[in-house]
Amino acid sequence: MIKFEEGKISTILLSTISGHSGKLFFLYGLSPSHRKMLKIARETETTEIPKSSTRFKNVGNFNPRKLSTWKFIKRLPDIGLLNACAHHNAGIEKNASEIKKLLEKENASIILSIFPDFSSFKSKSEAIMSVINTVAMAKKILGSYFWAYELSIYCPNIKEEAEKNVEISLECVPVLKRTFPNQKIVVKISVVHPPEFALWLQEAGADVIHSANAVPYKMIFDDVSPMQDVGGGAVSGGPAFETIFKFNKKVIETYHGPIIFGGGIVDDEKIGKYIRLITEKENGYHPKNYRYRNYAFSLCTAAARKPRWVIKQIEKFNS
Repeated sequence: MIKFEEGKISTILLSTISGHSGKLFFLYGLSPSHRKMLKIARETETTEIPKSSTRFKNVGNFNPRKLSTWKFIKRLPDIGLLNACAHHNAGIEKNASEIKKLLEKENASIILSIFPDFSSFKSKSEAIMSVINTVAMAKKILGSYFWAYELSIYCPNIKEEAEKNVEISLECVPVLKRTFPNQKIVVKISVVHPPEFALWLQEAGADVIHSANAVPYKMIFDDVSPMQDVGGGAVSGGPAFETIFKFNKKVIETYHGPIIFGGGIVDDEKIGKYIRLITEKENGYHPKNYRYRNYAFSLCTAAARKPRWVIKQIEKFNS
């Protein structure tokens, strides 16, 4: 568990399964197992991080209401998913308003996620001002519920150079911290970033690191992606686990702050590897200056593909 005076992040958290507005993502709402999972999550005050919102309404590749766009989500072996959704959403004002309605009537613990889409702006100053306006809008709407937010800075489905993403993120985070000093910032990073990026972000003002996002197809598979025409897509779930796990081992060599481990945790074996890593027991792995820290596990694809297993993890770690 990650604790602050303002609030907490549960040891097991659910990522993206509750859509953009706190409701089960499209067809999952029809599944009794998924409805039970969300019910138990809210009974245990399990943290939920919805799918990321953009400043304004954004038309991505995948629209759940259009069957022709379902080709941009594909199941993979080992409880995996390949997606090229590209942030189709109604925008921060609509999504935050829906989340507030939910929070006013349900015992939910929701941390809003924001995608800054840095690459769509002509200048850094424009991009950073857009993020400030997005956070300000969320704060205005959510009020006292808005004690923390996630900045999901990189998307494999958006064309952006990792080096430029690092540069602008390190400029953006301290500005956000000065502008909104009472809100905790969770920054979600990617395996395309250098592992030391987590430490740099902490030094810039980030309170929590969420590591890591889905992995570009070409970093896991040697063949041509079935979604090559839209950038190749991002891999999550089991097929992405080893790539992200190796990355996270390097991350905690330099970063010793609160961390959310995510990416491909879909069974007991995989969550067990992280637990052994945390307790310094895996294969004699002892990072220099390692110490116990606040941590959490993010379940994303597992929540979509294995809700019964996720329920067990919630009951084990969050009850």
